[in-house]
Amino acid sequence: KRAVGVEFTHWDNPHINKSVYARGEVILSAGAVNTPHILMHSGVGPSTLLHKFNIPVVSVLEGVGGNLQDHLCMPVYVSLEEDVSLNPVKLRTVSNIWNYFVNGGKGDLGRAAIEGIGVMRLAHQQPEVGLILFNMGAVDKHLYASVENMELD
Repeated sequence: KRAVGVEFTHWDNPHINKSVYARGEVILSAGAVNTPHILMHSGVGPSTLLHKFNIPVVSVLEGVGGNLQDHLCMPVYVSLEEDVSLNPVKLRTVSNIWNYFVNGGKGDLGRAAIEGIGVMRLAHQQPEVGLILFNMGAVDKHLYASVENMELD
């Protein structure tokens, strides 16, 4: 089977179904949870699950929704003696904007939000551990303290 379009309801009038048709392919990209949710509610997915919830089977694809992997996030806060972290207030200065446009995308505005990514396997039977380093800091130290229940020095 091949998708030729999409039928949907719009938020401003949920009582009327609308349809759009594709000239080429239909690409569904709704995230790790919503993509299999939409596919299964459309009748595409593992036949046992579709039958269990009385969803008419359009196409049997056993892998739909079967490889959900979540990412545990844990912030690590550090206190620096000098105020060197980046934040939205520091980035929106005339000198930063000037440096970015005049010097071809250089300076703080030309940096990526992610400074580094590392993946490691701690033991053969354990899952991989990923480390992502962001270079953004809080606008002020009281912001993180109020959000994360941290105590200030």
